[in-house]
Amino acid sequence: MRKIILVIIMTITFSTAFGQYLKLENFQAESLPSTWTLSQQSTATWNIAHSTVLDSNAAHVSPSSTTQNEKLTSPQVDLYNANSPVLRFKYIATKNTDFSILVSYNEGMHSKEIWNSKNVSNLDATKVNNEEISLEGYLGEYINIVLLYKGGDEVYIDDISISEHEYEDINDRYCYFNTIPKTEPITFVGLNEIQNRRTNEAGQKSVYYFLDQKANVAKDQSYPIYLEGDTNGNKVNSFTIFIDWDQDGYFTSENEVYFVGTYSNSTGSHGTQLVGNINVPNNAKLGETRIRIVKLASDNSSFYACGSGNYNGQVQDYTLVVNDFEFCSPTITSVSPITSVKVKDFENSSTSSSESVENFKNLSINLEQSGSEILEIKGNTNGNNTYAVTAFFDWNNDGIFSSDEIYQIGTINNSNGNDNISAKKQINIPQNAKLGKITARIVMTKGNDYFTNICNLSTDGQIEDYTVEILTGSCIKATTNEGIENSHANVSKSTIANDFKIEPNHSFN
Repeated sequence: MRKIILVIIMTITFSTAFGQYLKLENFQAESLPSTWTLSQQSTATWNIAHSTVLDSNAAHVSPSSTTQNEKLTSPQVDLYNANSPVLRFKYIATKNTDFSILVSYNEGMHSKEIWNSKNVSNLDATKVNNEEISLEGYLGEYINIVLLYKGGDEVYIDDISISEHEYEDINDRYCYFNTIPKTEPITFVGLNEIQNRRTNEAGQKSVYYFLDQKANVAKDQSYPIYLEGDTNGNKVNSFTIFIDWDQDGYFTSENEVYFVGTYSNSTGSHGTQLVGNINVPNNAKLGETRIRIVKLASDNSSFYACGSGNYNGQVQDYTLVVNDFEFCSPTITSVSPITSVKVKDFENSSTSSSESVENFKNLSINLEQSGSEILEIKGNTNGNNTYAVTAFFDWNNDGIFSSDEIYQIGTINNSNGNDNISAKKQINIPQNAKLGKITARIVMTKGNDYFTNICNLSTDGQIEDYTVEILTGSCIKATTNEGIENSHANVSKSTIANDFKIEPNHSFN
């Protein structure tokens, strides 16, 4: 049987003061470098051989079916002046190779394994993989890097580097989460206007700042948050959320930590979500603040917003906007569902729903200042009954639906919600409508009367909330994926429209 190889690439320089890039060895000579120490138990031990995969010489151990203990130890590396050192290497591996990397410290009195090929899933012997391991646990130490081969398929090693972690320069006052050795990404965050779906692609950073993505919340209110991520196989991951409610630049107050729960056996792309709730305290400071989402390969909650332990995962930061208001929640005594909200080519079609208020704020409708559009609504009247449709647009984004922000769309009679019966009206967008995201509310109520005092509503019908983004200039043409599922709504491929933007695919459960 042909043996498959593990290839790892290493580079390092040595100096008494740690620089931005510290080289080890690229093993390009014909023999092992004299600065490295070989400790062998077998004649099949570390040597120099040519790798066709790397197309260069590399350190090498021939395959062995017996247990080995072949060590190749680097010269001493001084991390005294380092800030956030990381060990980087490339490798090609197979599950049949037993190879690990250790750090030796305290003059060789102690050593610790920091990476093992056995812990890497889905290895492909034809591809070069990248690894990055934090060495921050060894700041101030003199260390040695130890390559340990214990048997199995053969190993090729070359090109390792130790360098400073490349932080994202945003002049941030918040601490940097600096203890993630390997990135296992967060693939979806859904919180009100934030609907951030990312592909599970290689080469991602361990920390991302999505500060331009903002979600509005209000004091004394509760909001669901939807999370997905790659767990690297059937491993247990935990999600913890940190929010700086008092805007002091720290996540240290007792009510600023939310342990969402654990999550396992997910690639981050098949729709399985972890759902939590964020309760906004009454004393939260108004305005913009930071929310940090931490996913770690651990079944324990992380109560440290700046890093703890040495777990794989990812951290994402967003902006939360705390408001002093929330739109009131009317009382619906019996649900008669809205089945369609349409403007031009955009249509959000709903099946029967038992929810009195449906939250479709992840669907963002783009409208222009001074523009004009026809709003058409359909609904199920449960037989030969009449329902009035009212639309509310918070044009000035003050959290109150003023009299000039209320539109009587029309009435619907004797409709099953899927026929040609509808209520429609032309909506004129004010020239001074506030740019950015605002809230729109569609209300269908039993009878001929339009309810303008939405907070005192108590009747049969249904309410749907949407996000509207007010733009200047020409609208942006947007396309969608095959479909968007949001609880009871499906937006099809036909929802390609000049006036609407569909946020990333997401499903509320």
